[in-house]
Amino acid sequence: VILSGEEGTGKNLIARIIHHHSCHRHNQFIPIDCSTDTAQNALSELAENKLIKGTVFIDKLHLADKTTLLNFQKSINNSLTGDGSGLRLIMSINEPLYNMYVRGIIDRKLIEGLNAIEISLPALRDRTEDIEMLTSYFLRMISFDNNTPTPSITPSALTMLKSHHWPGNVRELDNCLRWAASVC
Repeated sequence: VILSGEEGTGKNLIARIIHHHSCHRHNQFIPIDCSTDTAQNALSELAENKLIKGTVFIDKLHLADKTTLLNFQKSINNSLTGDGSGLRLIMSINEPLYNMYVRGIIDRKLIEGLNAIEISLPALRDRTEDIEMLTSYFLRMISFDNNTPTPSITPSALTMLKSHHWPGNVRELDNCLRWAASVC
């Protein structure tokens, strides 16, 4: 699965939801952030490990070294042709895969090798109907993280959240709510 969308649209959150609601949920969720220096080593190590079970989430695929990704993809395909490794591969990119191909960021060989389903996530400003549900979710998570009762939100505050443009997308909403909960 490839999750595409601009920065902060909730690709990491969606990857975790896919993992949590799948038959892989009892196995590991392994996130690899390709914007870090350690990502290439992590991809190489995972490519050598044929016993991985669970979900590998490669975040910011567009920043990864193409040769390392191709080797990783070949290794994963080889392990999947055996006894069924129980591995799910989810990747995220910051724009549609086709656009990245046209611009030469990702080559055709990689696209063909991945053979993935692309799910495009719209920006939060284009899906304001999700703000109430996301607010409820984030407030429950804040409560869980701090071991406190779940904070409530007034209808007028929710209206204000829905009217904001959200240039930082879902990540900005989460940070806004965390700040508000700590101030309150």
